[in-house]
Formats: sequence, structure tokens, C-alpha cells
Amino acid sequence: RTVRASNERPRAPRAMGSAQKPTAPPPGQRSIASFFAPAPKRESVDAPPTTTTAAPTTADAAVVDAEPEREPEREHAKSASGKRARASTSGDEKENVAAASTPPETNVASAEKVAGRRRVAKKAKTMVIESSDDDGGSDFDAEAEEEDDDDEAFEADSSEASSEDEEEEDDDDFSESESTPVKKKKTTKVAVKKVAPTSTTNGRKKTTVNTTSAPTKATEAKDLNAQDVLAGVGPEQYDARDRLKFPFMQPEKIKDADGRRPDDPDYDPSTLLLPSTFPKMRDASGVQWTVSPGQAQWWKFKAANFDSVLLFKMGKFYEMFEMDAHIGVRDLGLMYMRGEQPHAGFPEKNYAMHAEQLARNGHRVVCIEQTETPAQLAERKKKDKTCKDTVVRREMVQVLTKGTMVDTGMLNSSPDAAFVCSIIDGCEEEDGEGWVGLCAADCGTGRFLVGAWRDDEGASCLRTALAELRPVEILVPPTGLSARAKMAVLDMCSHAQQRTFKSTSANEALEDAEAEGYFKTLKTGLPEAIKEMRDTACHPARECGIGAWGTVVAYLRAALIDADLVPQGRVESLHTTDAGAREHLARWAHSTHVAMDAAALSGLEVLENTAGGSAGTLLASLDRCVSGPGRRLLRRWVCRPLTSASAIRARQVAVSMMRGCGIEATGIARKLLRAAPDAERAISRVVGSSGEKGRSASHVVLYEDAARAKLNDFLAALEGVRAVRDATKAIAACVDACEKSDVLRALCIVNDAAATREDVFTAVGGVAMPDLSALDEMESAFDWNAAKSSGRIEPAQGVDADLDAAEEQLAAADADLASWLEEARGELGGHKTEVCFVNANKDTHLVEVPDRLASKVPHHWVREGKRKGYERFTCDDLVPLRAKRVAAEEAREDALAGVFRRIVAKFCENASEWQAAASVGAIIDVLASLAVVSEEMYASCGAVCTPKVHPQPRDGEPATLESVGLSHPCASSLARAFVPNDARLGGKHPGFCLITGPNMGGKSTYLRQVCLAAIMAHVGADVPAAKFEMTAMDAVFVRMGAKDNLAGGQSTFMVELSETGAMLRRATTNSLVALDELGRGTATADGTAIACAVASHLIDKRCRTLFSTHYHRLADDHARDPHVALAHMACRVETPSGAGVETLGRETVTFLYTLASGNCPRSYGVNVARLAGLPESVCLAAARRAAHLEAGQLEKLVGDERSRERVVDACREVLRDVSAADLTEPNVRRAQDKARTAL
Repeated sequence: RTVRASNERPRAPRAMGSAQKPTAPPPGQRSIASFFAPAPKRESVDAPPTTTTAAPTTADAAVVDAEPEREPEREHAKSASGKRARASTSGDEKENVAAASTPPETNVASAEKVAGRRRVAKKAKTMVIESSDDDGGSDFDAEAEEEDDDDEAFEADSSEASSEDEEEEDDDDFSESESTPVKKKKTTKVAVKKVAPTSTTNGRKKTTVNTTSAPTKATEAKDLNAQDVLAGVGPEQYDARDRLKFPFMQPEKIKDADGRRPDDPDYDPSTLLLPSTFPKMRDASGVQWTVSPGQAQWWKFKAANFDSVLLFKMGKFYEMFEMDAHIGVRDLGLMYMRGEQPHAGFPEKNYAMHAEQLARNGHRVVCIEQTETPAQLAERKKKDKTCKDTVVRREMVQVLTKGTMVDTGMLNSSPDAAFVCSIIDGCEEEDGEGWVGLCAADCGTGRFLVGAWRDDEGASCLRTALAELRPVEILVPPTGLSARAKMAVLDMCSHAQQRTFKSTSANEALEDAEAEGYFKTLKTGLPEAIKEMRDTACHPARECGIGAWGTVVAYLRAALIDADLVPQGRVESLHTTDAGAREHLARWAHSTHVAMDAAALSGLEVLENTAGGSAGTLLASLDRCVSGPGRRLLRRWVCRPLTSASAIRARQVAVSMMRGCGIEATGIARKLLRAAPDAERAISRVVGSSGEKGRSASHVVLYEDAARAKLNDFLAALEGVRAVRDATKAIAACVDACEKSDVLRALCIVNDAAATREDVFTAVGGVAMPDLSALDEMESAFDWNAAKSSGRIEPAQGVDADLDAAEEQLAAADADLASWLEEARGELGGHKTEVCFVNANKDTHLVEVPDRLASKVPHHWVREGKRKGYERFTCDDLVPLRAKRVAAEEAREDALAGVFRRIVAKFCENASEWQAAASVGAIIDVLASLAVVSEEMYASCGAVCTPKVHPQPRDGEPATLESVGLSHPCASSLARAFVPNDARLGGKHPGFCLITGPNMGGKSTYLRQVCLAAIMAHVGADVPAAKFEMTAMDAVFVRMGAKDNLAGGQSTFMVELSETGAMLRRATTNSLVALDELGRGTATADGTAIACAVASHLIDKRCRTLFSTHYHRLADDHARDPHVALAHMACRVETPSGAGVETLGRETVTFLYTLASGNCPRSYGVNVARLAGLPESVCLAAARRAAHLEAGQLEKLVGDERSRERVVDACREVLRDVSAADLTEPNVRRAQDKARTAL
């Protein structure tokens, strides 16, 4: 038997479903732990159970004897709603909490007592007394006492082999309705001997005290937590049961909803075929059993979403059954409920936290909510006599994945955009190229990026897009991605989750958009980007681009959030291209941005470092943003620097003002934006959810305050916009800054003419300060702080006509009552403090009269009660007045209920202004971040300057780049010191710089810092240099680092040459190119030849190039080339004292990390080998071998002895022809040419 602690408040008992013939307990008092409860084990009737008994102690006797008196508590618990008790079991009691019905077994005589706060169970050989401790409950138990009766959905099924009476009783026992008939059953008193208690923990982490008089069986059920599962104890314990009960789910029999096996190419793993006899089924041994109505409801949802994790709502709890329970235990740290069926769960208040965690772990989470209460079910059955439902209705209301989370609470943990991408790869053409369409949707902000372009065989442009967007989900058609698209996905975003989803054609996408009415409010009928693609004459671009967009929209429709996001119409063009112009393949939608391909973003570590993090990247070095929209915008600015010199200058002036005369205003603006919510996401959430669909629909039964959550989202949007408005006001108040900066004036002053200037428009992407007068109306409409505190909006007078009318009616009713009271006071002669209205319980407006005036009360007044010194009366005259006031009060409540909906609708009418304000706030945040970074550089770097970016040269003039004392732009984030260096390319200097030097001398670092500084200059930021000046570039191309592509069957050398090939095809005279040690992946001769050819090609193209190499032959070949500047990373080489072979390989190389002119004759690789820790004997052997190879190469170069004599004679002749007076530069050069010819 089970006895609760004496100080525990009573709980309603719960009946455990079984196949034996017990009398059902009161409805609604059943533990969810008993869902799918198996029939209890039965022993032979011939073997009567033996029980250890003893005279009960005084406490025991008191409990047992008090049993008849607890029947009133039983009846009280029966009618009380919101009671949830988790039964704790031990030993043979596990059948009482098992969550799945099992085939019938032999009958056994057993009796169970459920009354008030205790349950007494008679068991064979074992008697257990359990006491629950309320203080040790988990969050699952936190609201156990408050749960409504409708969470008792899952009940145990009786077996078909049971008697007809037993089946009827089970049917009665299984119901979520309180109208279910209840049958009483007799109780059995049992005396037990108390022994020392032992503490255990049940399935809900509730502490129980067990007292047993006999050893428990070895097969006793055990509570399992996540640690047990990770240690190998968990899902395995249910394997035997699963194989027995669900043979149709075993690998050799499983099929999808259409009956296809996994080896079928059309097999759909997201569905499951249930047996044709469902809900009647047979287990593996052929025994027939029936799934209860609650089970059947869960299985139908699971069969339609077999690849998903179901959160099945039962009352105030989300339950996870079968295979989903294993995931809940493993990923969420939940605990299994006791019983044969895997079962776990958590309360409604933890939904956002747990659902987000499951989605971020890669699961597709399906939320199943109740859409009616037990009372509504009873009413429906009462109206429809043919209705046989015994469980409340439920619907799939929300689907969550990594990329489809839109709830504010789920997005707060990550300010970065989470894109869902669809890729449509058209047929490849003969030259290996073909059209590619891509659509990326950021569900948190409702922003769609759509584009189509003609890509090369290596999908270079697709790689660029994926490198910038870093999607978290990629939709893959059932037939799979093409080879080039697949390789691009694996290389650029291997962390992204690939989900199989059917692709949509362009025509289907347009038809669906029209049928759903997404853009019925747009005058153009479609967003501009989609309309341009629809009307394009290029059929492949139309099919790929719109098809990709339609696929993403269809995916969002399956996730039940399409109506929230698509109608907002925030569709932007991603890429555009001319099918006949191959050099434009990697350009963004606007020619005003610098093109950077995936190799550049990766090689320069613009967004991510080699470890996949952000430390030391350019983005991390520039990111001092204080808001989510600012961080997302900064990423776009870094990936898409400006090419317009005037637009760059406009940004630079704004940054200069924010760290100059506007520094105080900038600090105020940053403080406001830091404290504000994510305005962009909050606005999108409010506008998207205004239709009340999905989980926020009005018919969904939620026990937490859903209305308050919606109100908080709405207030977050308002507060975000208000923060932007106040921030712009603070900056606008700094007159000097706004006068000198057109950008700040356009962002902070409404309708300023500067916003229409081309340079300003380009600098801020066309964003300008909108008219926020509607926000002032919202501020005056109601008290935001009061609404946040009370959870409801009570608008001021004049805001809502319905509410104003109701308020007038209420005021009139109060006035009539006050007038009547004044007349009564005059009749009785009492003072206003003596004769007044009072309320007593539900009776309102009773007239309270002092005893001394009671004799003057009219005879038709009715006495209603009294208190010391006073009596209370009512009369017929008050009845209509009270009724009038009650009606007015109800009208006011109805009006208040609709106020929020009407205010949100009014808010949505100005959605474009709110989104524009959010964009303004993001730009201010980014400009302020650049100003803060500049201040930090001035404090830590030796020299900082504002770069001068000139327009791109025309009429054949060379592009230039010149820097003095340039340090590494990411030095602060890398926490390392870097030696400043100069860089000069183009103009008076050669545009091609060939860099040699020792290994680890700093060549790669030098290339990176020059390219990163150029990118920073085009973003509008300051750079750590005494001087930085260049003409605007149109693209940055980088070939750096060594990596292979095993999945694509490409070696390191193949990847290297593929990236180099894309560079050579697309680079122009205005591009900046950096190549690091090209050709090292093959034989020395081949590598040297390829490096020489590539260098010659770039020299002829006249683009600014930094080319580092260890092939010293290149330096020899271009020593006299006026278009090539030779440079090397300087070092100091010290040889130990002594002469001869002993000094070979023992040089000490000191890296100076400074760029010096001229060629470095050796790479000193043996020195790096010594630094790497190779044995000294190996290093010396390598040095000797290197010296021998160098001598051999010289031998091959000079030839035999006769040839050497001719060379010496020629050199002597050259020197003999040159006198001291002739040592002019032309003569020396001619002498060098003769000597070279001789050699």
C-alpha cells in the first residue's frame, strides 16, 4: 500500500488502466504514466499469493481505519480540475504505469485501494509503502497539481481476449471527458510490517520512500536518467518490447505511407505505413491487441511525421512517447517514466526552451496542440449524437527546424541570420557551365534572397553565395543535387542540415502564390525581384530562380509559417548575370559592390577562421555592434564592400563625425540600441503573427498566458522602434556632425534632401529616416509600462471607439446609481459616509445604513445582511440600475478584448515604416561600430589613417595601391604584434610584386594584411597605417592555403588550380589579386612552369598582384622586367664559427618580418625543419642533400669543362670592355645582358 506524508495536501487519485476487471476511478484522475498501460501480470489461481503481514502500528491503524472517512475527499477530487499525479511504483507494480497495452495474460486476483491521499495495493510476496515528497519535484512536477483533466488522453487498452464486460469498463476508463461514467470498486484493507525506509527517485524526479517487508524482484523497473542512457542503459531496455509489439516497424517490414520499402528509390522516410487493421494490431507472436483512442491519435500524427520529434500536448504537459522519448532523454536531459513504454515529458512553460534545443540539435520538431477542452468535447458529443470521440481534438500547429524558428524566445540566443536555402541546378551545357538558381530565407526577419546565374563547372558563384550566407538548412530534391552543387555544399557549408524536399517549377510557384493570395495587397502583384525574373527573356534564369523561390515557399508552407513570412514581400535580388559575359559571373546584383569569391572569403579569413570560429577574422575585428540588426548588416557590408569612391567617402565622413564631435551622441545612441529588443525580428514577428495562425491561433488550448506573450512581442517591436527614434534624435541634436555628414543627416532627419543623392543612397543602401508619427500615436494610445505589468492594454480615451462607447455606458450607469444614492441619503437624512454602496460576495451595490437610521428605511426595502453597527438593504429600484451597470461592464470587457487586435492591425498598416526604422537603427549601429574600432586602433596601433579611395581609372591608366607603415588589420583580435610594412602597386611602381623569402618569414601574412586593409577601406573603415591610398577595386581574388576535396575526387593541386583558373578568367585591371606559393602541389618542374605561366598572364592583364613563391627561377626570369617588382621578407642568417662541411645546415635564421627589395636566394627550409622538432641528424642530412642538389643543378646549367671555359672567357671579355669611366647605368645593363647571354 502507499501512504503519503501527513503534511502533504490531498491529491486526487488516479486509476491505473489494466485488462483485469477493476472499477474505474473518477474520470480525469489518471496518470499519463499509465498511457498504453499493459495488462498486469497474473499468477495462477491455484497458487495463492503469500504476504508478510504484521500488526499495524498506531500510525498504520489510523490510516487504515480512517479510510471510510476519505470518500468525501475522493468525490471532491473527482470534480476538481487540474490534478496531475505521477504514480511511483516498485517491483511488480510496473504494470500499473506502463504506457502501452499488451496482449492479455492469465487472470490474477488482486485488489487496489485508491482513496484520498493514498493507495493500498495487495501484491504477491511484496508489500510496499511509498510516501511522496513534494519538495523534491522536478520542473515536470512543478504544476502537477494544477493540470486539467484533459491531459488524461492516453489510457490502457483492454485486450480483445478479455471479456466483454472488461472491454466496456476499459472504454469507460479511457476518456478525456468528465462525462465518462464512473464505477466504484471495493477496497481491501491490508496490514503490513514497517521496515527501514529507503529513498528512490521516480520518473518525474519525485523523491519517494519505499518500505518493503520482502526482497524485491531482480527485474524491478528502474528509473533512468540521461546519464544512464549515455552509459548504454536506456533505449536498449525497450528493444524486446518494440520487436514484440511493433513488427511493422522492424527494418525487414517497414514501409512508407505508400507502401514502398527503403530500397525503393521513391521511398519517403518521413512517413510510416500503419497496419491495415489499425487500431487493431497483432504482435510478433500473433496475439491480437487494440490501440486505445489516445494511442491511435498519437500514432496517426507520428505516421505522417515519422522523421520528426512529436511534442504531444496533454493538458499542461508536452509528452514524448516511443522513439521520441529516447531523444528527449538524450538531448533534453529528461527522465523516463516508469513502465514498459518509453515515455518522457515536460511542462508547457518549458516549451520554447526544449523545442529550440531539439531544433538546434538538428531535429524536425512537430508541435501537436489540443484544440478543444474536455467540456467542448462533451458539448460536441451532446450536439452530435453520432460522435463517438473519446479524446479531445488535436492539430499540428507548429513545425520547427534550425531555419524555421520564428518565436522571439527561440531567436534571442543567436543574432545571426539562419538561412534556409533551396538550390535549383539547371542542365549543364557543353562547356560544363549551366544555370543555377538559389533562394535563401531568413525566417527570423522574413527576408528572402533570390537569384539565378550562369555558373562554371566548379560552381564558383554558388560557392561564393553559400560562403557568405552560411545557411543552416539546405533543401535537396529527392533525386539529389548535381555533382557540382553537391561539392559546393560540402565545401562551403558542411555543417548545414540537408533536408529532402520536392522542388517546385517556376509556373507552379507563381500559381501557388496567386492561389494562396500572398501578395494581394501589393499593387504590382508580386515583389519586384520576382516580377523581374518572371518577365525576363532568359528562360533558364526564370525557371531556376523562381523555382528555387517557390521551393522555399513550399517548405515554409509545410512548416506552417508561409502565411507569416511570404506576404511581407521582403524579397531581394541576390545575383544577376549576363549569359554571354563570363567575366561577370561572380558579381552581386549591383555593380556598386566588390566581388569576393569563396576562395577569397576563406583564404583571407573574412568571416571564419580555419577552425570554423570567428576569432581573428575581419568580421570579428570590426564587430562592435550592440544590436542584432547591426551585426547582420555588418556581415553584409563586409561581404559586399562598396566600389563607389564617393559612397565610401560618405561613410568615412559619417564615421569620422561619430568619433569626433558626435562622440557623445554616438554613446547615447549605442546605449539605447543595446537596451532595445531586436527590432527587425520583433516587427517581422508581429506583422507575421497578426493573422493568429499556428500555435498562436485562438482555438489552440494553452494554459500559459499566450496573450501576454503576444503582447510582449508587440511591445518589443514598439520599444525597438522607439529606441531607433530616440537614437536618431540624439545624433540629430549634434548639429555639427549632421551638417558635415550627409549620411547622418539622411538617417536622422525625416525627408532630408541628402537621402536622394547618389553617393548617400549607395552608402546606406537606399535607407532613409521614415516618418514615425504613428509611433507617437502608439505612445499616447496606452501606457506601455502598465501594459507590460498587467498583461493587457487599456488604451486612453479616444483611441478605440468601441471602448469609449462602453466607458460612456459604464459612466452613465455609475451616475444613475450615484443619483439614486443621493436621493436615498436625502430620504434617510444620513451623511454620505454613513449611507453608501457596498459589495458583499457576488452581490453588488447594497445600501449600507447605520443602525440609528435603520428605522427610517422604507418598508419596500429588503434586508440583505448586517455587520456591527450597520445593516444592508436592497430594493426593486436598484435591480434595473445594477443590471444596466453589469451590461456596461461586460461591454467594456468585450471592447478591451478586441483592443489589442485592433491596435496590432493599426501597427501593421505602417509595417514599411517600422522596417525602415529598424534598417536605420542597424546602419547607425554599424557606423558606430566602425567608429569604436577606429578609436581602439588609435589607442593600440602606432599609426591609423582614413584611407583615400579614388575612382576606378579610365583611358588605360593603371590601378594603384600604396600604403606606408601598414600593420595587420586583425592584430587586436589576434592579440599579437605585427611588424608594419609598406606596399606599392601600380602608378610609378610595377603593378606585379614577386615576393620570395624564407619559410615562415611572413609572406602569407603580408598578403593577407594588404588585402584585408583594402577591403576595410572599401567598407568605409579606418586602417592601421600611416598612409593608405588606392584606386577603387572591383574584385578581390585570393589563392592561399592548401586543401583537398576528397568527396569530389579533387587533389590539393586540383583545387589550387581550379581556384586559380576562376581568378584568371574573371580578374580585370581593377582587381586585386593575391597568390601564395602557386604550384607547390606537383613536381618542381611542373610547378615552376605553371607558376611562370600564371605570373606572365597576370602581368599582361595589368591587375594589382601580390605573388609569393619559393621558385627562385621566377625571380631570375623577371629580374629585368620593368612590370615586376622583386621583394622578399627579410631575415638575418648567422653561421657558426668555423669552416668546412661542419657549418652546413647549422645556420641560425632570424625572421625580421619586414619587406625588403630584391630577391632572396634561398628559402631556408632546413631551419623550419629544426624549428618543427625534426631530429638534428635528419636536419643535417637534409642540408647536405640540399647542397648536393644545388651543386648538381649548377653543373647541369654550366655543362662540361669546355663549356665552362667558354663562359669564363666571355665574362672576362665583358669585364675587359668596361672601364671605370663607362660605369653608367646603360653600360652596366648591357654588360649584364652579355654576361647573361654567355651563361
